[in-house]
Amino acid sequence: MVLLDQEFAEALPLLFDFLGVADPQRPAPRLNPEARQRQLLAVMHPVIQSVSETQTTVTMIEDLHWLDAASGEFLEHMVEARGGSRHLLLLNFRPEYHADWMQKSWYRQIPLTPLGSEAIGELLADLLGSDPSIAALTPPIHARTGGNPFFTEEIAQTLIESGHLEGTRGAYRWVTPIERLEVPATVQALLAARMDRLPEREKRLLQVASVIGKDFPEPLLAAVAGLPADELKTSLAALRRAEFVHEQAIYPVAEYSFKHPLTQEVALGTSSLALLSAAPFGIDVKGAANGILSFESVGRGAIDVVPEPSTILLLAVGLLGLAGRSGTCRRPSSRRCAISSKE
Repeated sequence: MVLLDQEFAEALPLLFDFLGVADPQRPAPRLNPEARQRQLLAVMHPVIQSVSETQTTVTMIEDLHWLDAASGEFLEHMVEARGGSRHLLLLNFRPEYHADWMQKSWYRQIPLTPLGSEAIGELLADLLGSDPSIAALTPPIHARTGGNPFFTEEIAQTLIESGHLEGTRGAYRWVTPIERLEVPATVQALLAARMDRLPEREKRLLQVASVIGKDFPEPLLAAVAGLPADELKTSLAALRRAEFVHEQAIYPVAEYSFKHPLTQEVALGTSSLALLSAAPFGIDVKGAANGILSFESVGRGAIDVVPEPSTILLLAVGLLGLAGRSGTCRRPSSRRCAISSKE
């Protein structure tokens, strides 16, 4: 940014803080959430325009239907800043998502239609291999999934886990009668069945992670799940192999993400607050409305994370209730909320 314009140097502490890589030598100014949002938006427009003068860029943002109001406002300004520039902004979303910027003359919408039988066959070949027995799976799987690639991937994983297929990635073969191919009617039912087959520890960890959000940092998961470090690592590795979660980052802390929003949604639907009974009961959750929270657990110190504020508040209240304690939520003028436990 400084190479584009020296004036951007003053904004670096704020941007580093926003990106989660704050410089302790140059801390961001202390601002209320509204002022912070205004400053970030004010910086974005000239940065985008300056970059456009020297190069062409492509930016992709996925799953707009999950955006909260603040993120939607940020995206709106991002779209405005790209008008007349050499930037391509690629977005994807479900059909029910709508925004005012879609009325722009330079906006183009390209519907993504379901995959045809041939494309499903190619996807299965990539996942499972080219054995003739795999090709025979294409018609029934295409008919059941309606051409949904995520559903198709989950079916392939289910067939591997259930023993219908033998081999390794790209070299599987079908080993049971084709008449025994049974697939749940929906991808949600399929995911739930796969989760049911997990060992109890991995299943519980997946459910705890789903309460935190689609993305979850390992320190926060460790504090809530209450597992020893070696068991947590082993369970996370198993969930990654089963393709329920992916590792998103390793610095400054390890962070994971559910493979698909539906995976988190199904795991959350099968969980209950009773599963969190092993978590620490002395909890203090402090959050600003801008989404940057600090989760503190008695005896464990502080863990800085960036989850959804409403999720952490719900989690704290639930854990206090399990412990037979009462929680109080204070909302002073700073719009910060604190939940503390009482015997």
